[in-house]
Amino acid sequence: MGLLAALWSVPASRLPTAAPQQGGQASVRFVHAAPHGALTDVNFDGSPAFDDVDYKMIEAPIDVAPGTFEVDVRRALGQRLRYFSRYDLTVAADERWTIVLTDRSGTYYHADIEDDPPAPPAGRAAVRLVHVSGDAGLVKLRAQAGGQTPSVSYRSAS
Repeated sequence: MGLLAALWSVPASRLPTAAPQQGGQASVRFVHAAPHGALTDVNFDGSPAFDDVDYKMIEAPIDVAPGTFEVDVRRALGQRLRYFSRYDLTVAADERWTIVLTDRSGTYYHADIEDDPPAPPAGRAAVRLVHVSGDAGLVKLRAQAGGQTPSVSYRSAS
């Protein structure tokens, strides 16, 4: 993944690797992209996975067992209890996922993005656009040297 764009851009060198550390596991990380979302906690099946995540933070990936688990994305403890999102996520062995918290017109949403972009050709770099800006329509990136991403809609990725 080259960039996380729409609200801000992050050079690939600052992105944590999402490769599972142990074979047979899946990898999940969390990105807080909701400007009004406050500090956020994420629980998997009631157990803490990511704590006190602030806006624009990208959490390092954690390994999880393959299967389906309940994801609770909510205000961090100590704040008025409010769930931003509660849903089931199914992951398979060796998959890599990013959960993104975003908002649109005061309503919070999650976007589950599978981190499986194609490898760039030898000697080339790859750019991946993840659209999490609730106030923007379709977006695309164009490089000065040529090439562009396909148009990407809200809560999806190129």
